[in-house]
Amino acid sequence: MINILRLARDKAEKLYRYKPSNFEELLQLGIQMNEYINAPLEKLSSFVESKTDTLRLYKELQRININIIEEQINIENFKKWMGNFPRLMEYYSSQGDVKIEKLLEHFFVFEYLNLKMDDIYIDIASAKELSKNKMNI
Repeated sequence: MINILRLARDKAEKLYRYKPSNFEELLQLGIQMNEYINAPLEKLSSFVESKTDTLRLYKELQRININIIEEQINIENFKKWMGNFPRLMEYYSSQGDVKIEKLLEHFFVFEYLNLKMDDIYIDIASAKELSKNKMNI
């Protein structure tokens, strides 16, 4: 168990510049790391994504009346938006290819939900504990 906790701590620090602030956080990271390491292949997102037929999924969502909007990303608007949020750029700068994914997620939220600067937005897909991850942008 100690090796799993060390691995979880090291991954969190290296990938996310995140240092667990107490034993409970470290233990939670260790539990998640252990579950990931021991997960069967079919439970890993990379496997699921590689087997997902997106066209079939699209048609199934339409069939059950879920409205789907197809859009092209306006690159100029995205670049302008990034320029307005330098703290987000800095926050995700060390996360490699995850950086653009996270920035696009935030961009879509701002674009489609018409958030204002004083609105509260919680990233529920955050890898860090939500209560510790408040960020004023």
